[in-house]
Amino acid sequence: MRSKYILIFLILISLITNAQPGSWKQIGKPGDWKNSIKAVAGGGKIYSVERNGGLFETSEFTGNWNKIGKSEFGNTKFLFYAAGSLYSIEQSGSLFRINVDDGSWRVIGGIDKLHTIESSGSLYEVNVW
Repeated sequence: MRSKYILIFLILISLITNAQPGSWKQIGKPGDWKNSIKAVAGGGKIYSVERNGGLFETSEFTGNWNKIGKSEFGNTKFLFYAAGSLYSIEQSGSLFRINVDDGSWRVIGGIDKLHTIESSGSLYEVNVW
């Protein structure tokens, strides 16, 4: 048993001593990201949501940023970038595709319409979003 731990220790030491040093580069100024609650990278940009619901696009290379649309992303639970598009899953469980040009969004999953039949027999459709 002891030889097993010694072998693991030697392998770890070997990995550590052969590891190449990485390089880090700060993006933006110190503290610029303190209000960010969600962030994802894609397409050379970093998309982030701040506590106030604002959605921001930041260049990975220069650190320059722009606010996208209105501050209406405060209920974002997950933010991800896939196949060239930005998506959010809200706390309600609905999935949205976000237009990164203007901040508009479109429901991909979840409830977007509600149908009711009233006691009179009338059928109503209500747009939830």
